[in-house]
Amino acid sequence: AAGGHDYLVKPYDLDELNAKILLAIDAHRRARQLTVEVADMSEAVSVTSEMMGELGVVLDFQREMAGCETAERMADALVQALGRFGLDGCMRLRGRRAVITRSSAGSATALEASLLNHLASRPDARIVTMGPNLGFSFGDVTLLVRSMGWAMAPEAPETIESMGRARDSVALLVEGALSRLKAIDAELDSRHLVVAQDLIAMTRKTLEDLEKSAREVSCELDAVFEAGRQEFEFEFPRLGLTTEQEESLAGIVVRQRERGLAVLARGRAAEQGLRQLVDRMVQEP
Repeated sequence: AAGGHDYLVKPYDLDELNAKILLAIDAHRRARQLTVEVADMSEAVSVTSEMMGELGVVLDFQREMAGCETAERMADALVQALGRFGLDGCMRLRGRRAVITRSSAGSATALEASLLNHLASRPDARIVTMGPNLGFSFGDVTLLVRSMGWAMAPEAPETIESMGRARDSVALLVEGALSRLKAIDAELDSRHLVVAQDLIAMTRKTLEDLEKSAREVSCELDAVFEAGRQEFEFEFPRLGLTTEQEESLAGIVVRQRERGLAVLARGRAAEQGLRQLVDRMVQEP
C-alpha cells in the first residue's frame, strides 16, 4: 500500500520521481535482506536447539555412566543414548571381566561382529566413515552407528550435516564409556588387591602358627627320645646286656632321634621358603 511519502503532485517533477523510485527500490532491497536474515536466524535457532538437545543427551549419558557397574549396563545405556539421537548400531565393550558384543536390536549378527573386528583392527583412525555409517574405534570400545536417513540420501547436505554432528556427539559418548570401563576395571583390580592382601595376611598368620607348632613338636619329640634313652640306660643292667649291646641300643635311639629332628627341620625350611614368598608378594607393587 502506498504511503504519504509515495504521493506525487502533478505535474511530476522528474528529480522527485527519480528519488521516489530509488527509495522504493531501497525499501524493497532492505525488505528482502530482512527476510533472508530472519530465515538465517530461524535456521540458527533451530540448529542451536538441536545441538542443545544433543548436548543434553550426552550429559544424561555421562551421569548414567557414573552408576554403571558392569559392561552390560554400559551397553544398555549406550543403546538408549543412540536411540535418543535417532541412531542405531552395534558395539563391543572389552572389559577385564567380560567382552560385550551387541546391537541396538539385541545380539549382534555375524556381519556386525565382522565389521566391529574390522574397526578394531584399524589403529590408524579412531573415527572413520564407512558409506552411510560412522565407525568409532577407541581401544576397548568399538562402535558402528547408522541412520535410515543417511542411507536414503547419503549425498544430501542435510545428511552430511547430520553425520558431522553425530560424529562429535557419539565420540563424546564413546569417550565417556571408555573412561567408565577403565574405572570399572580399576575398581575390580582394587577389590582383587584387597582380597589378595587378606589372603597374604591369613597365610602369614598360618605360617606363624605352624612355626610355633613345629617348635613345640620338636621340643616334645626331643624330650620323648631323651626319656626313652634314659629308660633304656636304666633297664640295661636288669636286662643283662653286654656293654656292646647297650651301646648298640643307645646308638639306635640317638640315630632315630636325629632322624626325627631332621624331618622337622625340613618342614621348617619349607615354611621359611613359603614365608619368603609371602614377603615378596607384599613387596611387589
